[in-house]
Amino acid sequence: MVASMLNTGTSIAVVDDDLPVRKALVRLLGARCFKAVTYGSAQEFINSLARGVPECLIVDLQMPEMTGLELQHHLDRVGVHIPTVVITASYNGSTRTAPAPSPNSTAVARSCGSSRPAKILRSSRRCCC
Repeated sequence: MVASMLNTGTSIAVVDDDLPVRKALVRLLGARCFKAVTYGSAQEFINSLARGVPECLIVDLQMPEMTGLELQHHLDRVGVHIPTVVITASYNGSTRTAPAPSPNSTAVARSCGSSRPAKILRSSRRCCC
């Protein structure tokens, strides 16, 4: 069984291979009183689960080695269920009509220019400050 988080604040894991995106999300989430921890790959995030499970996950859909969808499937297989926001820079027709990777996730394009990601985070009881 994966240990629960030791901190008392809301923790959000950000998994993206793009460093500027990770930095931007940490700044945005920090401004909204969220504690964000970043990971440059799905495997790095998986390795961190022994130290605790975040309350929310933001993951890039398209990453090398293991995609965001593959990460979601892995987490489901091992019984780790985290409310998840899946982001992508490549928002097209096939991305828009693809089903969410798991019942715990919502897909959002990071280039969509909307406030939808913030609304999703605010609406999740487990992901609010």
